[in-house]
Amino acid sequence: MIDEESRAPVHVPTREELRACVVLRPKPAEAPPPEHLEAGAKGIRLSRDAERFLREAALRGEGVSCLETLWEAVGIASGAVKKRVLSELRGAGFIRLERKGGAKAVYLYTAGWDYVGLKPPAGRGRGGSVHRYWVERLAGLFKRKGYDVRVEIEIGPEKKRVDLVAFARDRIGIEVAMTSAKQEITNLKADLRSGVLDLVLLVSPDRVLLAEIQKRVRDDTYLCAHASRLKYYLLTEEAGK
Repeated sequence: MIDEESRAPVHVPTREELRACVVLRPKPAEAPPPEHLEAGAKGIRLSRDAERFLREAALRGEGVSCLETLWEAVGIASGAVKKRVLSELRGAGFIRLERKGGAKAVYLYTAGWDYVGLKPPAGRGRGGSVHRYWVERLAGLFKRKGYDVRVEIEIGPEKKRVDLVAFARDRIGIEVAMTSAKQEITNLKADLRSGVLDLVLLVSPDRVLLAEIQKRVRDDTYLCAHASRLKYYLLTEEAGK
């Protein structure tokens, strides 16, 4: 039994005494989100996914690439991630998108080149960029059809360079014509004489150029004799799907 009179009085601390017992700890410095890299051009900091995408586009050297080819190259399949990456890069003024037929192409602005520390390609006109775009797009098409695809591969004893070669049961050479019918006739002859290709496809987004090449083929004795190994396609909005 507790003697009520023997108990010590209970001390209730004042507000000032309570404040004196409080130890204020410094607020820890905020670390940058782990998925982000150091700030680059103009103080902009990209996510790792956006950084990889931008570098892949720049390292292709042309300043323009097929969008779907880039997604495949960097291993990004999520629609949400794709949307975020494009929003980052376009918002930063690093890239623009243009629709080419049924697909989209990615162009790098100067600020994008600056961010990755590379220089834009010199001496390349728009024709070179468009040519590269179609080569990449066609490469993706043949890969989806199960072909082993090689870009700008040298074939035959003369080391003839072909825009694209697709290997399966047949070995198909693809030449993307952009400007010169005369040059394409030379390419077709060299492709056929290489002894490597079973079939050569001559493709172009230019209907007039394609018609001129076909006319020159009909006027050439050697190419006429191998007409069954030649096919022609106009690159349109449906190409590459």
